[in-house]
Amino acid sequence: MRVGTPFTPKPLPHYDMDPISHRASFRLTLGAFAAWFVTIAAIWLITRNLEEHSAPAIFLGRFHILIVHVPIGLLCAALIFEVLGMSGLFPRLSDSVLPCLWLGAAGAMGATVAGYLLMAGEQIEGKDMTLHMWSGLGVVVLATLCLAAKLARLSPVLMSGLLLVTVGLTGASSHFGGNMVHDNDYLSEYAPDVLKPLLGHPTAKEALVPNAPFEQWPIYARIVQPILDAKCTECHDENKVEGGLRMDSFEALAAGGDLVKDGDIPGEFVPGKADESEMILRVTMDPSEDDFMPPGKREHMTPGEIALVSWWINQGASPTMTVAQAKPDASVTPLLNELRSKQTK
Repeated sequence: MRVGTPFTPKPLPHYDMDPISHRASFRLTLGAFAAWFVTIAAIWLITRNLEEHSAPAIFLGRFHILIVHVPIGLLCAALIFEVLGMSGLFPRLSDSVLPCLWLGAAGAMGATVAGYLLMAGEQIEGKDMTLHMWSGLGVVVLATLCLAAKLARLSPVLMSGLLLVTVGLTGASSHFGGNMVHDNDYLSEYAPDVLKPLLGHPTAKEALVPNAPFEQWPIYARIVQPILDAKCTECHDENKVEGGLRMDSFEALAAGGDLVKDGDIPGEFVPGKADESEMILRVTMDPSEDDFMPPGKREHMTPGEIALVSWWINQGASPTMTVAQAKPDASVTPLLNELRSKQTK
């Protein structure tokens, strides 16, 4: 190169698959999707009649948390690369879309297999679990369609639209999964007021609790249920139902979980007999026991909370009985006085 001559870089080579490679890629795509479908069906057939937690399924299923981030990032990257390539600003980014789709679709397949194992092994049910499962399965279908469409050289505009729907469903699936780990208002709690209703956050009117005198408090609604909401409903409400048990309402608690329905225990609570009630036995046993609740490092009930719930059960476990009607004894009077003082602050 002569001195003073402007340097012009050589254009990078553009790689494209020949027709044989395209046919092989289509076959590989269909084969991977078929293998994924058969695997999901096999897991369903094997685990649908499980009567207790499956350690092998849980062990493998917990890799879901690791794998699930792969398709989230790669499918979002595929959409960005497709749009930027189509715009003409960065045309070479279009060449990166296909690898992102390959890895994104494979990651979605792996994440759903691990997730299904975890759901079956821990016997998790509930609204958010159902929405998370079906939206996750939908992501696999859409990611595979995106891959096939890219191989078929679909119009960039249509390709971008299909990718946008796929990424949107991926976000929805992530949201439903997050609801099972965090409180349901995790996303909406600090959102602008105008967005809170759209995100399912309770309005001030819905969250309002009548300001009744302390003696007229219904024990269940004002004392027991808040304790259960704080310590139990993370795994036992309509969004996540472990062991078939919901504890987010009196009716659901009275119906009991799988152990009650199978006749293994008399009930989650036995009116008048707190020491025979499963919900008390589970929180008072040795924390090293497998059946101790709540499991893991979740916040446990305090002795005072256990005493208040036990008192309610011993007084008949009525959903409407008030503090005055229950005639508090010396064991709970200091705890009730503490609640009263908090009310007046």
